[in-house]
Amino acid sequence: MPRELREMLADYKRYGEQKYTSNFWIDINHNHISTLARHGYDNFKHTIAQSYFTWIKIKDDSQMQFLMQHLNKFKIDWAQNLAKRLPVFHYTSPENSRLFNTTTLLLWQYVQEQGLQEELNQLAEPSEGASPTINFEGRSISQDIANSLLEFDSINSHIPSGSVQTVLEIGAGYGRDAYVWMRLGAIRQYIIVDIPPALYISQKYLMSQFPEKKVLQYKDFNTFEEIKKEFENSEMVFLAPWQVDLLPENIVDLSCAIDSIHEMRLDLVKSYLESVDRITKKYFYMKCWKESVNVFDGIKLNRGEYPIPARWVELMNKECRVQTKYFEALYDLSKKHCHRLKVFPGTR
Repeated sequence: MPRELREMLADYKRYGEQKYTSNFWIDINHNHISTLARHGYDNFKHTIAQSYFTWIKIKDDSQMQFLMQHLNKFKIDWAQNLAKRLPVFHYTSPENSRLFNTTTLLLWQYVQEQGLQEELNQLAEPSEGASPTINFEGRSISQDIANSLLEFDSINSHIPSGSVQTVLEIGAGYGRDAYVWMRLGAIRQYIIVDIPPALYISQKYLMSQFPEKKVLQYKDFNTFEEIKKEFENSEMVFLAPWQVDLLPENIVDLSCAIDSIHEMRLDLVKSYLESVDRITKKYFYMKCWKESVNVFDGIKLNRGEYPIPARWVELMNKECRVQTKYFEALYDLSKKHCHRLKVFPGTR
């Protein structure tokens, strides 16, 4: 096991496993550590990443249905025919490979139609981690790039251009969204808050993709003053959940939680939202299942049950594009004025 991961796991056991992790993720983490031991970091995009937001195995056809409803017949036929001729992935069935490739091609075309062609032209899926990709128009394309760009677009289409220079993401997986934000040159600093081994993977991955950037790698510290100078000079920062409480107030422009907080206990959700309220100057974005069932912790969370502070002004709350079983919401935190909690308007 790499030294950096050993150190993260030791601190995680000492500070945060029970306090900052649901039983759901404790179980998944045990599997991920075993997977890293068996298959290594070099293959993480088709092993561990399946627990993040990589849909290698098509569990249902809701994404496919959405794409086929929003694209014309010519593009659908083209994608289906091309998918049949593409190589299959050795780690899944030929049928899953065909469905995955069809979905990837349709998704890429859908994102183009959302007015994001210029951004797509700047992006290609890195080979690091052995990603399930398609060679298209001379570059590697992926569902992860397309989905991250849709999330990027959902945020930036509702806020003034250039208003976000610092981003903090809770539960970033391997860093797919961070990769898109930084590759597009949209921000000055990206902070990832996660538990190991995801924190280890995102740190190693993003450092490999942006070797020129100044990085504050994960380290144990007791006060913010210990890392203040390094933090302020870093373009990428990697923190564990128990370190968020040490950050000063209003230190980031945007905080986000993408496909993460619905897998937590309700007390953890409240704790994270309170931290977001304290450290965030401007905006919070969340993307969650409309209905999340966590059998490991005996918890069911619906769309209207997140304890959103009443002082947050809702800018957007809608069903997600493509992943229609998800919703996404964006809040303005710059007008904080009261201290009571509420749920989404119009819900019970």
